[in-house]
Amino acid sequence: AVARIGQDKPGARAELEKQAKDAPEPYRWLAALTAAQLLDTTEEQVKALQALAPKLSPEFADLALVAAAYKSIDTPGGEQTVANLEPLTGPERGYRASVRELQALAAQRKGDLKKAKDIWTELSRDPGAPQGAQQRSQAMLNFYGPGEPAREGAK
Repeated sequence: AVARIGQDKPGARAELEKQAKDAPEPYRWLAALTAAQLLDTTEEQVKALQALAPKLSPEFADLALVAAAYKSIDTPGGEQTVANLEPLTGPERGYRASVRELQALAAQRKGDLKKAKDIWTELSRDPGAPQGAQQRSQAMLNFYGPGEPAREGAK
């Protein structure tokens, strides 16, 4: 089904929706997440991902919510979608760095460059953040200029 996306998006989506009902876990969840992202508009995709999240395991639910936020970041409701992810910033949460990146982008788009730089600084120095998140944060700091020095014990 995934291989068909480029040639036959509606057919691929239909096959993925079927797998989302019939496939064993975790393939059912993966199919559902992928099918939701093949809907026609960003708004439909975001709504589908958000509606899907409560039906998934915690890890996949977090993934669905983070994907919805990435898709909505440039929309009028994007800031609120990102704000709703605050519970996912805890140190034990798997997508913590992604949520922090989204928070920095939302702050930057809102005009709060200080907050964005503070988050990018935190991420660039966070040994638990994935290397890609650290590199993207450092690139943003290089572009916008350094943020505040990281404080000991900062989130």
